Amino acid sequence: MLDQIKEKINEIKKSEEFTKWKSTNQESYLCSIFCLDESEDNWQIDFYNPTTKLITNFFIQNSVIVENTDKVFSKSDEKVNELNIKQVRVDLDKALISVDKLMEEKYKGESANKKIIILQNLNEVVWNVTLIMNSFNILNDRF
Repeated sequence: MLDQIKEKINEIKKSEEFTKWKSTNQESYLCSIFCLDESEDNWQIDFYNPTTKLITNFFIQNSVIVENTDKVFSKSDEKVNELNIKQVRVDLDKALISVDKLMEEKYKGESANKKIIILQNLNEVVWNVTLIMNSFNILNDRF
């Protein structure tokens, strides 16, 4: 799965849209990767600009690079860490197997309605996986 994510990042970085954006946001860096329901076509690649304190999301939709810039969702003025893909220690597939086992233990008989996956650097690179059950119970774990 990580190889597919790396391909998405490279595809975005090679795009005309990203190149144009990067020319006026040179200090920006990769800060997170987000996905809802782990579809390989659903990955959002996020870059943070420490000067403007804005985050820009890139994703591919029907072969077109789409970007959106917004304020960082944070309670304080915490630094947004740079994400180095080379520091990923746990494969996403293994993390998902672990979270599914945990779901079976804690919420036996329930199934997840939504799966939110974030790869980010929280002073260490982690997969942050959140499952929202049909009953609206929530399970969150980091790997």
